[in-house]
Amino acid sequence: MSEGFARDPRLAADTFVVGKTPLSQVLLMNDARFPWLILVPRRCDVTEPFELSEADQAQLWADVEFIPQLWDWNEIE
Repeated sequence: MSEGFARDPRLAADTFVVGKTPLSQVLLMNDARFPWLILVPRRCDVTEPFELSEADQAQLWADVEFIPQLWDWNEIE
């Protein structure tokens, strides 16, 4: 399913790859004002979460719940 996956050029221009989950690339937005992380499922021809399979949707939400646990949000100004 992820064979042939390519990050959208607009995201590639504005983000840095900082990690991955079983389903997604984890991107950091190049904006010093906000610590925005973006999860991009490594699936071809998918632009919306509802287009993912049920299993991939479940994995995406598991990733969404997991990522915030990696930081101490009290230390971010």
